[in-house]
This record gives sequence, structure tokens and C-alpha cells, in this order.
Amino acid sequence: MAQRKRPLIAVPVTEKSEREIIEAFKRLSEKGADLIEWRADCFSDPDDKGAVERILSSSPENLLFTVRTKDEGGFFSGSTEDYHLILGLAAKTKRPSIIDLELSKASASFVDELKSFGARVLVSYHDFSITPSFQEMEDILYSMKDNGADILKLAVTAQNDEDAIRLLSFSESFKRQNPDADIITISMGPCGILSRIGGFLTGSCITFAAEDKEKASAPGQLTLEDMKTVLSIIERNQL
Repeated sequence: MAQRKRPLIAVPVTEKSEREIIEAFKRLSEKGADLIEWRADCFSDPDDKGAVERILSSSPENLLFTVRTKDEGGFFSGSTEDYHLILGLAAKTKRPSIIDLELSKASASFVDELKSFGARVLVSYHDFSITPSFQEMEDILYSMKDNGADILKLAVTAQNDEDAIRLLSFSESFKRQNPDADIITISMGPCGILSRIGGFLTGSCITFAAEDKEKASAPGQLTLEDMKTVLSIIERNQL
């Protein structure tokens, strides 16, 4: 097995109040999360620009800012214009190091706008029903790339072990053809756990873990401590 770089571990913050969110930032920084993902759609009042700015002013440097829409498993139900406004607000504070932008709401011009404030843009796509075909998954990632994404994230659902293996095989193939692309590929659900702990072996640069079992933001997430333990074991035993 070739030596591969350990992926960054991103841990979502899904608390609802301003105080709880800021406290979670501090806890996860102390626990050594590589990235802290603020799921702003979970915040009780994401339309309060002042509160969003205050939270961002207290955020760590390794912040991934995400507003997940209902169509992709989150809680945000506003218009595309509202979605763009909150992402633009976050970018203008220059606090997030990475901003998540859903593919259905992405355009090359908006990606460039977010980048102009210094953040890297992660374009994401989630399918909570199936694992699409190789061709469909390839089309999705190339669409992200064409829009200028810095990081390409594809999260699909494994209904069985074969789906999970197919996602890993696709990831390896895409990364081999696009060695300079930063990608994240995830099989959600119990059958896809291998993609979370071993996805970096087929190209994924970031994996996601929960602070604890009760705070998982997607099906199949391990805890931060379990993820760190598993990845350290893999690292120690790579040839």
C-alpha cells in the first residue's frame, strides 16, 4: 500500500443558540478537530445577520461554513437569493477558511465572488437515496470543477456493500484522472463506513466525524475520538 496523507477531520457544530455554538467552537478546538464545520442552518435564527456576524467573529481559523438546505438533508428553507446572501455575508467577514456551496445553487460567477474574499469554496452534492452510476457521479464532479470549485464533495447513500465499494472505486478512478483535484467522496449509512475511515486511500482529503454519538449530522458518522483512533492505526501500519 502506498503511503497516503491522512485526511483532515471535520466536526460539525449543530447547536442552536449563539452561546452554545461559541462554546462548541472552543471545545472542538481543544479536542483537536482539524476543521470545525458550523452548520449555520441549525442555528435558531440564521436570518439575524448581527448574530451570524458575532458568531463568526468568535469562530476559529479552521472554520468550514455550511448552510445545508432541506433538499440536501439540512434545515434551511429560504430562497436561493437568501442562501446566497448568507454565504456572501460569511465570506465578507473573512472568517471561514472554507465555504460549502451546494451544486444546485452554484455558478462560476458566485464561486468567484466567494473566493474574492479569501475563502476556498467547497461545492457539494448529497443524495440520500442511492449511489448513482459511475457516469452520473463523474458528471457531478466535473460540473463542480467547471464552476471553479476548490474542493469537490460528493456524498451518496450506500444501500448495500456493493454500493460502498463502487463509490470507493469511482473515487480512485476520478482521482487518478484528476490528481490535482481536492475531492471528498462519502458513502452515507452503515454500509458506507469504510468510505469514512478509508476514503483517503482512494483520494478523499477530508472526512467528517461527530463530537459524540448524539451529534451526528449525517448517517454513519463516527465520533471524533473513534475517527482519530482508527486513522492513527491505519497511518502506523501503512507500508
